[in-house]
Amino acid sequence: MYSDKEKLVLKNILNAIQHRKVMKLMYYSAIKGNEKFRLVEPYSITETRRGNMVRLFQVDPVPGWRLFNLKLILSADETEQAFSPRRPSVQVGSEQEQQIQILQKKTQAQGEYQRMVLEAIADMRVTDEEAHNLAVARERLELSDDEVRGVLYKILADFLETLSADGTVSLEEVLLLKELNQCLYKIGEGRI
Repeated sequence: MYSDKEKLVLKNILNAIQHRKVMKLMYYSAIKGNEKFRLVEPYSITETRRGNMVRLFQVDPVPGWRLFNLKLILSADETEQAFSPRRPSVQVGSEQEQQIQILQKKTQAQGEYQRMVLEAIADMRVTDEEAHNLAVARERLELSDDEVRGVLYKILADFLETLSADGTVSLEEVLLLKELNQCLYKIGEGRI
């Protein structure tokens, strides 16, 4: 579910893509733990395993192609400066609100599915019934294989981040990781 701030950021980015306007972004750098100013040319929004990503060309501070996670963009303001596309851009019509709703629906479905998976793996075991129920949920939520993999990879990545936070991994943690991997393998029907 998008917050009002995220909806505004998304709407501003879609508008800048349509009008080919340079944007000023404030972006939270998760690696460095601080906010960074960026001057960018936005091109498209893409769904990935890591969430909705904005494909853009960063003009300043260091020029180059980048993918920014939409959830880490703190603000996005269109400038008066137009740009000529360096690559084909995705043109956005006046249906911006509909696009926001589609992305929001996908995000909600993935969030619901992730909650269901976390409930199923809470005991580090996945029964046949739980695996079946998750398969039914995937169909009901209309999740693609890539979206399911994205949810499962996120759970695995979050677990790995937690395990490695102290800089060491114990034998018990390795065994937990193996159990988690087996659970996710069964849930993903062997596709991850």
